[in-house]
Amino acid sequence: MKKPQSKTPSDALQTNGSQNMPPMKVVGAVYSGPIPPASEFAKYEEALPGAADRILKMTEIQGLHRQELEKKVIDIESRNSLYGLVFAFILSLILIVGSMALVYSGHGWIGASLGFGGLLSLVGTFIHGSKQRRLEREKNIDRLSGK
Repeated sequence: MKKPQSKTPSDALQTNGSQNMPPMKVVGAVYSGPIPPASEFAKYEEALPGAADRILKMTEIQGLHRQELEKKVIDIESRNSLYGLVFAFILSLILIVGSMALVYSGHGWIGASLGFGGLLSLVGTFIHGSKQRRLEREKNIDRLSGK
């Protein structure tokens, strides 16, 4: 007499896989953004009257909050950029005046090299500032145009 063999769940799947099993269908939907599609939005209103209005208000409040934060970031970045330019300009002027003092006191080579370094830093500061402003403008244009 033969003993009956026990089947593991994976064995059962393998043997039942070829039998008449109904096909399975998986459906999914994805949306992006603060407001669901109109069909889903209507279902919210049906389930809880006033829910659609609450969702819209929540979305509007979040949009205003985001805009305020972006404005603060832009203001701070602009202020920091201006401070950087002003301090670099002051430092460059100090270097140039110091180099002139060295030249007049008889230290020509040291004064000349210090003055040259001051002029280079002054020019570099303004070139860097202009480049940063141009890049910021291009980034804003890209952001506003949706690129």
